[in-house]
Amino acid sequence: RYFRAVHPDRPLGLWVRHTHHVLADGSIRGARWLTLFEPAGVTARKVSFDGRPEADGRRFTGEALDSRWDVGVTPLTPTFRHLPKAWMYRTALPRTKPVSVHPLAVFNGELVCGNRTIAVDGWRGMVGNNWGSEHAHRWIWLHVAGFDCAPDAWLDLTLARVKIGPLVTGWIPNGALELAGRRHRLGGLLSKADVDEQVGRARFVMRGHGVEVEVAVQAPGKEAIVLWQYGDPAGRKHDVAHCSIARATVTVRQTSGEQILTAGHSGAYELGMSEAPAGYTVQPYPDP
Repeated sequence: RYFRAVHPDRPLGLWVRHTHHVLADGSIRGARWLTLFEPAGVTARKVSFDGRPEADGRRFTGEALDSRWDVGVTPLTPTFRHLPKAWMYRTALPRTKPVSVHPLAVFNGELVCGNRTIAVDGWRGMVGNNWGSEHAHRWIWLHVAGFDCAPDAWLDLTLARVKIGPLVTGWIPNGALELAGRRHRLGGLLSKADVDEQVGRARFVMRGHGVEVEVAVQAPGKEAIVLWQYGDPAGRKHDVAHCSIARATVTVRQTSGEQILTAGHSGAYELGMSEAPAGYTVQPYPDP
């Protein structure tokens, strides 16, 4: 499981992952990942070990090198499953199965990172879970934990391109926008998305029943982007560029009219790739 949380008043974000791989011989290799985001740079730590890390979705405790955290979670909204059909979580395909356990939550606790102690006091974010046998060939994850004029709204989107033999599919979008207490499902297996993406920024349009959402997201700068490497159980590697203090502008179009939502620093934008992006250095931690 993982969580992301952002300071309510300034661009300071935390992204923590508690993960494990089941290897071919049946052994389990766990890891704890920490990234602290600020406009001037990121602090990244990771430790790997045998066994599973603890994470129940309501409290995350752990340590990685010179850092440790103890953060409690108060959910604000029910679970969201990105895949549109329940059977998709029981079968081998799709190979990646994302769930937002708490799409919007409040976080309280403490982070010690080197010689810094940071109080996590009323930060907002989400808790997620992602499992399966293989990452997509290319993917986008976008999450916004409240907007400037709609703090209880949230946006959670995944878009994936899947490799099938020598072919790669177009973008397959799934996600939801919760606004004014109503949850709008977006995308679907037969839906299309208009996507313009690169490391650090993206623009795309997703559609649902009676709603269209246009998203523009951008990291505050190259320094606020971390590049991790993810591994699959089969040994494939992906480079993953992530910023958890991104700016986002979301235009929501419905039959009742158009609404523009802005988020100064509460967005997370992640781009997963099968190639290394130029000009970025991957964190020096293997996976698994």
